[in-house]
Amino acid sequence: ESLAEAVDAPRFILGRDEAGKRLQLHLEDRFDESLLKAFDRAGHPIDIGPAYADSFGHAGALVRHIRDGRIEAVHDPRADGGALGL
Repeated sequence: ESLAEAVDAPRFILGRDEAGKRLQLHLEDRFDESLLKAFDRAGHPIDIGPAYADSFGHAGALVRHIRDGRIEAVHDPRADGGALGL
């Protein structure tokens, strides 16, 4: 998996519901439907949020490849900004 694919992958947050009373999984709506059904069958409370929502956080990454000295950079599609690789 590339650095860009890792930052772009669907995200989840384990946190409290809106009332703050119980734990639930907050998931971007890009997860496979079979996974969502499995969580439901197992009794895990889930909340589905929109893809690339700001609430799932932001990431940026920079990697220097040892073998060739190349620098790979990526910025999260969930936020404004950009990154350039060298």
